[in-house]
Amino acid sequence: MSTIKTVTHHIPEMGIYLYARTMNRKTSLIVLNSSDQEQVLPQQHFQAITNNRKQGVELVSKKQVDLTQSLTLAARQSMIIEL
Repeated sequence: MSTIKTVTHHIPEMGIYLYARTMNRKTSLIVLNSSDQEQVLPQQHFQAITNNRKQGVELVSKKQVDLTQSLTLAARQSMIIEL
């Protein structure tokens, strides 16, 4: 069985770097805020990279993430969201 892997990068904006990793049809969205300030990432910024999925699960906290809304990131916060 072969493993299919892809990485999709998004152009950084407001100090936020965003990319998605897919392996064997499982996708993780990685969001990194490199800013020293809280940032709000509009839903339109990551909509295409999530393939219009409505929810995900944040890997560390196991909390549901509503992908139909903007994401608020604390200063220097990172998130891994399983889609």
